[in-house]
Amino acid sequence: SIIFYVVGLFVIFALLIWKAPLLFKASEHSEQWHLRLKFLVHEFRSSKYYWVLVILARDVALVVLPKVFPSDGFIQLAVSAVVILVNLVLLAVHRPWNSDRANQLAIMLESCLLYTLPLGTF
Repeated sequence: SIIFYVVGLFVIFALLIWKAPLLFKASEHSEQWHLRLKFLVHEFRSSKYYWVLVILARDVALVVLPKVFPSDGFIQLAVSAVVILVNLVLLAVHRPWNSDRANQLAIMLESCLLYTLPLGTF
């Protein structure tokens, strides 16, 4: 049931974000749709409105992938580091947030997370 909850929310959010540009432009109730979906897209640049899916995918990967290797801590650490590193590179390349400060802070926080991840093994 937890997997259904996690995957179900991801699919619902993905469908809403995929339809969001159409709902914002073509609908006679576009203001209502904008208010309903603002929490998913309002903090990102208009060309990166889908970025919440990247964040959700990272979070799901950080939760699910270590469960695939429950007895090997080194592989869990390596997989988590790869997921965080990929997200860090994507953040640096795409810079999805509306403000430059938010982009810099996101990059700095992902770097700190990547740096402190191995400390949890001691």
